[in-house]
Amino acid sequence: MIEVKKNPSTFTLLVLLCLITLTLQFDQPKGRLVRAIGGETFSKGRWPWLVLLEARIVTERLFGVFPIRYNTVTCGGVLISKQWILTAAHCFTDVGSTVATRSWKARLGSVRLRPSVSDKIWHLVGHIMDKDELKQWLLKIEKIVIHPGYNKNDLYGDDIAMVKLSRSMPGGGHFPNIKSVPLPSEKDVDFPEPGLQCVTKGWGCTSLNSGLSSQARQILIPVLPNVLCERLYSKQMKSRICAGYHQKGVGICKGDSGSPLVCQRNDQYILAGIASFTSRFSPESSPAVFAKVQDYLPWINDTINAYK
Repeated sequence: MIEVKKNPSTFTLLVLLCLITLTLQFDQPKGRLVRAIGGETFSKGRWPWLVLLEARIVTERLFGVFPIRYNTVTCGGVLISKQWILTAAHCFTDVGSTVATRSWKARLGSVRLRPSVSDKIWHLVGHIMDKDELKQWLLKIEKIVIHPGYNKNDLYGDDIAMVKLSRSMPGGGHFPNIKSVPLPSEKDVDFPEPGLQCVTKGWGCTSLNSGLSSQARQILIPVLPNVLCERLYSKQMKSRICAGYHQKGVGICKGDSGSPLVCQRNDQYILAGIASFTSRFSPESSPAVFAKVQDYLPWINDTINAYK
């Protein structure tokens, strides 16, 4: 039997196009966007592997049953395959209470913290016309796997976790806004080397004690010798990367946890690290610490194979 798809009427499409045109006028930024801590905004699709992870935590219930107040936990993440994300382990353990897996969702293919009006209309158009590339991708989480060695008391040792999406993501050249990031080679044990300029990005705060950024921002930071972070944080940097600046007004901030650090190798960006922590009191003046992805490749592969 031949499957016949119903096409939307010309009138419906014209109405939708008029709505999109009107809403785009209201979605345009007014003047130059405020920079993050030394960072800047970027266009959708620039870093197609960037993921926003969010969970709603019930903080108050009416009569002990009906939820009436919530807190939102937000972290960054990075797509490493069609169904798996890497992020920081502390995103799931340091929120003051246990958060059920079903409370978490992953937003892919977007640079906004919240969808704009035009994003929502394009999403509607995508459903009507059956065009995946126009839709907003907010997916449920099927599985969260925290590294067995994670230890908050060891200054966030082995601060890495894997998240399995409820479904596989579409791919192909017609879908440029969502792609997985290349992983480092198991043989390239020195990657990334000190002095290499790398990029991290996320929705973290734009200054100390400020809220999350409404749009993802990127910063270019150098990889530093681990001894510098060892002196600064009084801790060994085994399986970690020290990256950033000292007293330069550039750095990651609260909300950037789990965000990816990517570095160029052979004309392509490779995933190097996962944002773990930075100075609590002067994030804009201190280098940050990232989990070194290269050291976790065997665990990553074993986890994917275990939950096929």
